[in-house]
Amino acid sequence: KNFGNVWTPWQGNHDPKACSPYVPPVVPPPPPPSPSPHSGCAIGNMGNIGISKTRISVSGWCSGPDYTGPTRTALIKVDGKIVASGAANEKRATAGLHGFSFSFNNSLVANGHHQISAFCDCLPPSNGTQQLTRSPQCTSGPPIHVVPC
Repeated sequence: KNFGNVWTPWQGNHDPKACSPYVPPVVPPPPPPSPSPHSGCAIGNMGNIGISKTRISVSGWCSGPDYTGPTRTALIKVDGKIVASGAANEKRATAGLHGFSFSFNNSLVANGHHQISAFCDCLPPSNGTQQLTRSPQCTSGPPIHVVPC
């Protein structure tokens, strides 16, 4: 017990907190940080969409953290369906030999609003894919043009 600001052990317990009526509040841990575009299994960036009379082109890069690791597979999806995929092994100023460029027939996005997304595969043990920075991008048509998603 505490007598006149002097601690006196009570029933053999030398810890003043054992008899203290003050119970500190339980503070929950902070929530985990939001994932950044560079967290997870891969990093990368989707470039601008190119539009020609017959083709849509998409380029970018993807690699492991710090632009490292083996060649990854890049995937392009239109409205959730894979329309192009292949090795991300072209030279890029930002990422070395981790670039990609694909094109597909513009009939896939000729009419209405469409979402074009770019992904990079994850290596074991993560597996799966990770969406790249600046993805998705959207188009509308006719005529085909880029619009906010």
